[in-house]
Amino acid sequence: MRIWRITFCTTLFAALNLTLAADDRSALVKIGITRSQLRDQDQAKFNSMAKEFRTVLQQRTGLKGDIVAVDSAEDVRKQLEAGTLQLGGATGIEFGWMRSKQPDLEPLMITVSPPDALIGAVIVAKDSQVKSFADLRGQILSLPKGNRANIEVYISRLCRLAGSNSKEFFAETRRPSTIEDALEDLVEHRAQVVVTDMSGVRTYQRLKPGRYARLRILEQSDPFPPGVTVYMKGKLDPDARQRFLAGMTDVHKTESGARLMSFMGIKEFQPVPADYIKQVTDKLKDYPPP
Repeated sequence: MRIWRITFCTTLFAALNLTLAADDRSALVKIGITRSQLRDQDQAKFNSMAKEFRTVLQQRTGLKGDIVAVDSAEDVRKQLEAGTLQLGGATGIEFGWMRSKQPDLEPLMITVSPPDALIGAVIVAKDSQVKSFADLRGQILSLPKGNRANIEVYISRLCRLAGSNSKEFFAETRRPSTIEDALEDLVEHRAQVVVTDMSGVRTYQRLKPGRYARLRILEQSDPFPPGVTVYMKGKLDPDARQRFLAGMTDVHKTESGARLMSFMGIKEFQPVPADYIKQVTDKLKDYPPP
């Protein structure tokens, strides 16, 4: 059994161009997600996800839409300010970067991920002599294509603390298709380190306990804030906003919604916690804007 990770947009629902179908309004609400959340996904898979989401979205909210990918969080911020986007989907860290420059950006909804999916982990062989991440300089990294978007910023921080950057720190970077394949690289000594999320590590542990026993966790991150859909104060149609909130909050309780959540690699959409902005702001101390 292979461990497939859906790494693009834990907030994929925020990547749509929405029109109000129920009353035939012509006003378009354009929405975009950061491309970091679509990492390593081919166009066919992206199109399949978009089609399924559009169906669920219309059934639940009466809204129609299409997926729009935007190159960076900075581009999403600029387009929200200019009014060319009305909603944006980002990781929690990316939202913090955007809001540090534009405090009028507000969170609309968050996504709930599987347990440990928001925790980054550095995994090495059990018999490895390394004692810290800095000891891995010049080694081979196995970085699975299925990684979540937070893992890249986690690696960047670790390399920065070691006095380097992710392009220069490792002698070579292997790109296996799955987290399982990356951990197999460690077991077979084809690489000396894997950086991924703890959810994938725990899945490997459950599926291959004997192989997992030959590995150890060197370091792990604190939990990252969850992904989020954001909007600019005064620039989102109130009716579209209310429809989306009302229709998608409990979509995971429906059969079609549950299938979509599984495909997206998340559990459900939830209202924004009262302390969410504080969570994100506090994280910027460790993960400042690029």
